[in-house]
Amino acid sequence: MGEKKQFFVLDIGTRSVIGLFILFEEGEYNCVDYFVKEHDDRAMMDGQIHNIQSVAETVIVIKQYFEKKTWSPSKSIYCCSW
Repeated sequence: MGEKKQFFVLDIGTRSVIGLFILFEEGEYNCVDYFVKEHDDRAMMDGQIHNIQSVAETVIVIKQYFEKKTWSPSKSIYCCSW
């Protein structure tokens, strides 16, 4: 039986935050679910966070989406921002 892992991945962009729920099974990564939410205001400009509170609130919305879909929250969150 192969190794099973789950990942909650965030891509924080200038216009939106993308959340991915990834399962690693039998040597393959599979995107099981995703959620895209645009920033409510100009929280990001030119790839830089200008309103940390607003970005954090967007991340919480995405996290709660996955929790409501019964995907158990991961202990590790992987984030990329550029």
